Formats: sequence, structure tokens, C-alpha cells
Amino acid sequence: MPKGCPTNGQQSSISLIIVEEWASIDPLAALAAVSSFKPSSLYFELEGTVGAFWAKNKPYELIQNIELLSQGSRIWALEVAFSYIAREDPLEAIESLSAIENFVGNTTSILQRIIDEWGMLAPDAATHWLLNDFDYKDPLLLHSLLEEVLPSLARQDPIKAFEIALQQPNPVGRFGLAGRVISQLIGDGEFEIAISLLPRMSEHDQIYAYEHVGRTLVNKGRTSEALELGSDLEPEQQQEYYRTVFQVWARTDPTDLYESLEDLPSSAVQSIAASELLTKGFDYSQLFTETQLERARSFLTSDDKNWVQMMEEFERLEKSVESKR
Repeated sequence: MPKGCPTNGQQSSISLIIVEEWASIDPLAALAAVSSFKPSSLYFELEGTVGAFWAKNKPYELIQNIELLSQGSRIWALEVAFSYIAREDPLEAIESLSAIENFVGNTTSILQRIIDEWGMLAPDAATHWLLNDFDYKDPLLLHSLLEEVLPSLARQDPIKAFEIALQQPNPVGRFGLAGRVISQLIGDGEFEIAISLLPRMSEHDQIYAYEHVGRTLVNKGRTSEALELGSDLEPEQQQEYYRTVFQVWARTDPTDLYESLEDLPSSAVQSIAASELLTKGFDYSQLFTETQLERARSFLTSDDKNWVQMMEEFERLEKSVESKR
């Protein structure tokens, strides 16, 4: 390659910059120009760029000329175009979907972009449309659309969002909508509201939601609240919950967990905490003395003691194999 000539990567970057500017001014001319680019991989990249900028600046014009784009570039350009239309008139965007079905076939991803935009701007109206006016054949599609809308509604009216979520059937193998509402509330720091709603969740989702709240509380240093939250669960759920909480605690602040062992609510909970503390794979020689480690082991039940011994033996074997490589 002659000195000073751009590499293929540099040529691609330069071409993209030029095409972006051109597509913003005259997308039809830009589209005609990129058809001459070789190799074909660069052509499709540039065509996609033209389509996206065309959709952003002139969404209706892009839709009317969608047949000019190759099949592989159409969906993304249409998603951009319809998302911009949805910001002004989401119902018009939805009604216009039928006009492009012959060009792309499945319009589900485009509908999802419309609902995403609508949900962020007016979640109450978007939710009402989905529940009352959406003519759907696939319950999973409704579920996936509500997954995007209800968290936004939870920011405006958490109780309403939660009530709607509880009324929806939970597809097999999917996390319930109520859990999405709880996750949004926790993400926004609305712990009090989220915790008050946890007992009303379905049995299938409840333990996962409790664990999510508990992990987040521990990550924020609110360990006493995480411990108290576990007392609301049935005994068989408590073991799973506390193990999850102590896994996070042992990873984020093992010294604090060690110093808290004595104050944990029961011997069973103390054993779970000690077993998680002792099996996290840390170099404990830098954190705890042998006396402290023995004290931690003193909290173990016989079952947890066997588990810890097995994990420690596995770790020793692993280190032995590594040292021989």
C-alpha cells in the first residue's frame, strides 16, 4: 500500500462520515452513490447508515421508499422511522404498520419500538391501549410489550402498575410482570413501596423478587434491612434467600460479615453465613487469622461443615493442578 493511503478500516470510517452527512441532506443521492462501494460488506454498512439517517430526518419519506433498500437493511431503518413517528403520534404509527408488511413480513420488532417510545412518553395511555385495543394472537407478544411499558408506568403510579401486572397470566418459564415492576422500583430507590408489595406476588416469582431486593440492599450497605426482609419468608424459602444475600455480602464486605456472625438471627442463618464466607475463594490469609477462621467454622452445622470441607478440598486440588502446569 502506498505511503499515506488510508487502510481499509480508515476508508470505512471516512466513508461512513461522508455518507452520514450526505444522507442527512439528500438520502436518495446518497443511496445511489453507495451502491458502487466494494466490498459488499462495506456497501451494506453504508446502506444501513443511509437508511437510519433517512429515517431519523424524514421518516415518512423513508417509509414511502422502503423498497429502495435491500431486504437486510429495511427492518432497522423502519424501526428508527416508526420510533420517531411514535413520539408525535403513536396511534398513527401503529395504524401505518400494515402499509409496510409486504416489504418486511414480520413487523413485531417495529411494533415493539413504537410501544417502547409510547411507554416512555405516556405509559398510562400505552398500557391502556395494550390491554383494551391491541388485537393480538400471541400472548407472549402482549407479555413482552407489557414488560417494557409497566416499569415506566411504575414510576408514575407504582400501585396501578403492580395491580395490572398481577392480573396478567405468567407464561411458562418467564419472570412475571410483577417482578419487572419490583425491579424498576428498586432501581429507582423506592425500597419501601417495593417491599410492601412483595407479599402479594405469586409463589413462582416471590422468592426471586425477595432475593433481588435483598441483594440490592446488601450492595447498598443496608444489610440489617436485608436480614429483616428474610424473616417474612417461609422457613423453606429463608435458606435460599439468606444464602443469596450472604453470597453478595461475603463478596462485597467479608470483614463486615465476619464481624456480624454473632448477631445473626439464628444458628441456621449463622451457619449459612459462615459457609458462604468460607467458600468464596478469597486469600483468607490476608483477611483473617487462623483463629478467626476457626471461629467462623464454629458456626457451621454438620451439613454446612461437610460442604465447606468439600469445597476447600476442591480448591486445594485445583491449585495443585495449576501449579503443575
